[in-house]
Parts: sequence; structure tokens; C-alpha cells
Amino acid sequence: MSKYFNTIAVNFNVMPLQIALRRQPALFGKYKERCLGESPHRESDDIWVRYNSYDSVTNADAPLDSEHPANGPHRSVWYPVYYQLPQIRPLIFDLMSLVEGEELGTVLLVKLEPGQQVYPHTDSGWSANYFEKYFIPIQTSVGAAFNFPDGVISPELGHVYWFNNSILHSYTNNTRDDVIMLIVTVRSDKVQGAL
Repeated sequence: MSKYFNTIAVNFNVMPLQIALRRQPALFGKYKERCLGESPHRESDDIWVRYNSYDSVTNADAPLDSEHPANGPHRSVWYPVYYQLPQIRPLIFDLMSLVEGEELGTVLLVKLEPGQQVYPHTDSGWSANYFEKYFIPIQTSVGAAFNFPDGVISPELGHVYWFNNSILHSYTNNTRDDVIMLIVTVRSDKVQGAL
């Protein structure tokens, strides 16, 4: 049992979202700010579903990392893709209900092509301290791994994972297919990781 991640649910129906994403692959990569330069996310492509406003992200002369002004206190906003992917709504709001969420933060879809990775990193700053972070695999196969100091999540479709993003973590896609992850941050009064 890891102290850095837990499976908190099974049987979330991810197939409608997976199918919708296959029909609209151009949705990935519209916003690249999280994946530029030496970012640990540089080999991934994002869909920003809910995030700080785009003006806040782009109106600072600094890399988009945990110290970037856009990652300070803020209220996340819906991006247009939320309305293009109605299949994402049950996943988000079933998770909110499950963890008795009081506030919804960031919602990202992250794609890693075969052989790519999210490099080891820790998340810090206001958002990482204010919200808890959850991971729902939308598309995966054997060979994908979410890595932590004391273990590995071998992602399973339909599972929901809580994870501690303040410690070193990474993701590797050693499969022949794209991996797609739904990352959601939620504030609730639950004890962190004890769901």
C-alpha cells in the first residue's frame, strides 16, 4: 500500500469520452504553455478543460511552472472544450460527489504518445497545497506506468486514483498506443488520501 496514491473508485465509464476524443483528435495541443521548454510535461499534449483564465496564463513573462503568477490563488474557468466534450461531465461530477468536493479546480486531459513520458517532478505552490489531485485513465494499456517513490500505478480503465502531487512523480508510456489521462483537482474536507 502506497502512502502517495490510492485507488478510490472503480467502474467509472470512460468509454464515451474515449470515443469522443478519437473523433476529435485536433482538440489536443491547442494550449501548449504547460509543455514548453524544459517543462516536465514537454513530451505531452494537453486539452485544457478547466484552468486559470488564458489571459492570466499568458500575461506574465515567466515559464508556466509552480512559481508562475497564474498558479497563484485563482478561480479556474471552463474552456470552450468543456462544451465540445459533454462526455467528460459525468466523470468530473461523479468524482466531485465521491470525494464530497467543495470546489473544482483544474481539469486537464493529457496525452502521451508511445515512448514518451512526463519527467519526474513535484508540484508546489498554491494550487498543489489548496487542492487534492485525482487521476482517471481514459486510454491506457499494459506498459503505462505512473511512478512514485514507493510504488507504481499500473493504470486500469474505469479506476480513479488519488495521488499526492507534492512528492516526486512521473509517467511513462512504454506501450504502442497513446495514453490519455484525465487529471482533476478538487478541494474537499476529506482527509488527504484516506478516502
